[in-house]
Amino acid sequence: MTDPALIQKGTQMVKMVKRKGRNNWEIFYPLPADLRVALKTPALYRTLATGDRQEAANRYPARVVEIILEVAKLKQRLTQSPFAVEPKQEAQQELQKAANPPPPPTTKSILIKDVIEAWRNDLKPQLSKSTQEEYERAIKRLLTWSKTRDLRFIHEFDRKTVREFVSETYHGRTGKTVKLALGGLRGVWDHAFTVGWTDDKSTIWSNHNYNDRMKIGTGEIKTDDQSELPFSFDDIRTLLKELEPTGFKQLIALALITGARSSEIANAKHEHLSLREDGYWLDIHGTKTQNARRSVPIPRAFDLFVGSLQYQKTEGYLIPLFEEKEWDNERDRARYINKEINRKRRLLNLPNTQRQGVHSTRRTYIELLEGEEVPLGTIKLLVGHKRTDLTIGTYSKGTYVNLRKAVEHLALNQDFVRAFNSSIGRSDDLE
Repeated sequence: MTDPALIQKGTQMVKMVKRKGRNNWEIFYPLPADLRVALKTPALYRTLATGDRQEAANRYPARVVEIILEVAKLKQRLTQSPFAVEPKQEAQQELQKAANPPPPPTTKSILIKDVIEAWRNDLKPQLSKSTQEEYERAIKRLLTWSKTRDLRFIHEFDRKTVREFVSETYHGRTGKTVKLALGGLRGVWDHAFTVGWTDDKSTIWSNHNYNDRMKIGTGEIKTDDQSELPFSFDDIRTLLKELEPTGFKQLIALALITGARSSEIANAKHEHLSLREDGYWLDIHGTKTQNARRSVPIPRAFDLFVGSLQYQKTEGYLIPLFEEKEWDNERDRARYINKEINRKRRLLNLPNTQRQGVHSTRRTYIELLEGEEVPLGTIKLLVGHKRTDLTIGTYSKGTYVNLRKAVEHLALNQDFVRAFNSSIGRSDDLE
């Protein structure tokens, strides 16, 4: 049986091919000498309109017959023309137009930067700020790498190109990080289909099966003992006594007793802290997701420290840091503060410093609440995590949850209270 992907035609071969940057299989049909001269091309390419090899092979025989008839008509028009030997420009252009019709939208050259711009205008505003930043980092890597390869159009990318991009720009990063990046870039490419620039969604960014824990290009597996750790009570004493300047201590302390992200604390304003009938509350406006916007009560055991924050300044940021600097936005300010705190923290040489960060305050808070058997749904309300359970997340929104009662469980852990108050909660430390 003759292979449908290959037909002998004299000494030339008609075959099924998939050109680089194209999603669909095509038929490569070499032209006879007279048509090559007239059309100024050695062969015709005709799409099989599918990226699946088996389906393309099934369509191949019938499509070849169509091309043979097409070539026969072109030869007939050429021989009937008075310009058979030396065709005039008009006749030649007519033949070229007939043999090479304008490509369909799926093969149109679309600039990568144009698709990215359309995605930024249409879809980016719908994403959380942190997701926007994650995707923009991936886009920046892609554009920088593409420039070195002189790749400008989306059709110039295929699955092999994607793998090369990952291996060269994400070396040493985990598969989980790569999956997040590829997911963002897949959304950008899909937008070309959404706005009608292509007829099919691209599959080049999907199903690369990178292991979440595997470090790209190294063969190493990230083990559990490399994950981030909470702060121990000794760590807390050291941080709240020795971390400088005082604003860094205050940010760490407030994060420990509210469970807020460092960026949320850094950008908290004076008016966000209030004294109510049952004690202090912090209004957290969130920097990551919609669920991050919340009000959190602060355990009464830490009133002395919190009161000092309220009265050290009456306006602006609750914890004033780097006031002499100017920032394009609050996220840049928070990121800089986080970086500087981590730099100073590493100088203290805590036992687990390589596996800790400012975010460890949040882990500590959650660990303490869990240790006091506070319900998971309540902990999620306090730290601004989405409650995805059907019962808790859909039917109950936490309207009647007593958050004050829940956070007071922190004070039940006397080791934590002593570590905190002995370091930063004393009146002589707050002057």
